[in-house]
Amino acid sequence: MSYVAIRGALSRVGGISNTSKMPCWSFNLDARGCGVGKILANIKGTICEVCYALGGRYPTPVVRAAQERRRQKLDSPTWVQDMAHIINTRERRTPKSAGGYFRWFDSGDIVDQAMLDNIIEVCKLTPRVSHWLPTKEYETVAKNKTPIPENLCIRVSAVFVDGKPPQWASENDELATSTVHNANAARGKICYAARRDHKCGMCRACWGSSVNNVSYPMT
Repeated sequence: MSYVAIRGALSRVGGISNTSKMPCWSFNLDARGCGVGKILANIKGTICEVCYALGGRYPTPVVRAAQERRRQKLDSPTWVQDMAHIINTRERRTPKSAGGYFRWFDSGDIVDQAMLDNIIEVCKLTPRVSHWLPTKEYETVAKNKTPIPENLCIRVSAVFVDGKPPQWASENDELATSTVHNANAARGKICYAARRDHKCGMCRACWGSSVNNVSYPMT
């Protein structure tokens, strides 16, 4: 696509994000609009109670305005095609260490089944890119009947700090999970981004469906 065409696609989806930790581009929404997360944020001991996306740069007016633009564009009839064009173009123009990856929801979560279906379709149209989608929208994921492509890692998150991931997700071959640990409760692959100035570095475990569980330390 031409530069003008890419700008048009970005405008129609409300733009994408580029966080300092991620080795790639991502897509986010306002965490205050999370269906499950906004409930858990008021429950002591949950991961959402200490959600990073409710602090730092996320609450600034510029970021919130961008997130609202994205939410308003979700029903665009060309959303799937535009997102696929943007991601494929980034993949071709970015070094392979970053261009071959994409993260969904560094803030926010799946809105509904229609959005999950659209994301799955975007992943099918971007076969050279590995996608990571962390989520606490258990009901939407559990009821999903749309086949999940191999290049999409849906990583279902635990609810409580030091808690176990949901058993139904752990037993589903199409899904992966994640936990947050304090003290010595780590499970599976430990995320060491905190030791690398809170950056992924060359690690891509979160994007790998073969990594059953990634455990993030409380920092």
